Amino acid sequence: MSRVSLQTLIDRSVRNMGAVDSRIRDMAVEIIKRAYKEGINVQISSGLRTHAEQNALYAKGRTAPGNIVTNARAGQSVHNYGLAVDYFLTNHTGTTATWTVNAQWRRVAAIAKSMGFTWGGDWTSFPDAPHLEYTKGLTWRDLQAGKRPSFRNVPAVEKTWLELGDEGAGVKAMQELLNKHGYAVTADGIFGRMTESALRSFQYQNDLTVDGVYGTNTKAVLEEKSTSKPATKPQPKEEEDEMLKQAIVINTFNDYPAAEVLAVRLKAPIYPRAAVKGEVAKELLVVGGNKDGLKADKIIVLAGKGRFDTAEKVQEYVNKL
Repeated sequence: MSRVSLQTLIDRSVRNMGAVDSRIRDMAVEIIKRAYKEGINVQISSGLRTHAEQNALYAKGRTAPGNIVTNARAGQSVHNYGLAVDYFLTNHTGTTATWTVNAQWRRVAAIAKSMGFTWGGDWTSFPDAPHLEYTKGLTWRDLQAGKRPSFRNVPAVEKTWLELGDEGAGVKAMQELLNKHGYAVTADGIFGRMTESALRSFQYQNDLTVDGVYGTNTKAVLEEKSTSKPATKPQPKEEEDEMLKQAIVINTFNDYPAAEVLAVRLKAPIYPRAAVKGEVAKELLVVGGNKDGLKADKIIVLAGKGRFDTAEKVQEYVNKL
């Protein structure tokens, strides 16, 4: 099988980072590019973390089930300020995550350190191998007080994708192409939830990575199909006999990173809860939330008290497959 594309790793990572500092995002993309050139597939798993999410993570192993995974309360993690990311490696095809700290893992850390990041794997008191942060010596107390690190000689990275929240002529052009193919979206130049849902549907129908990001691969296929044949309303794939075998439903987009792990393993599409009308698959896996109002022959709920508990339940389920 062919190697996962660089753009796929970037698109997934940008999605998972969320609203980190734009310079951190650009530097993370540069790390992915440099590693890819050396034959290493690296992907970002998380970035910005809210105070509520941090408190939920801190509670694990203390007042909540599980093992202790952090010593940082809300406001005490660099993730809370958009200046940190976590990473992992993938296999050749990008379908399986690897968390083993091997030579390739350490090479990624070395690339990041050469760009000014601090690697959590170097910490002696509480090593955190997936963690990269950019503080230039500032502590969380400094960040809490409003100080920010200097960004000198940060590599410039041209954004080559469109995603939720983007606006402009590029978004409008994409919406118009989606409309040509029967996906009813308003061509207003605003990348909102409905546009993202339509794009996900197009990606699934065309065997693309279903991530809702308008990257290089999705753009090429959408443009090629728009010029090679007339627009048609999207139809279920023939092999599905008009009913998917499996589909994944997310309660909120905060659950998307966890759902993506499941989607890659099962090769199943992800649907926002609001987009599920009627019965869409024989088996539904609900990531976050409950099964109220959903219809399927079989429904499996993978949900915790917060997105980190949910992610843990998803990983436990994947490990049993």
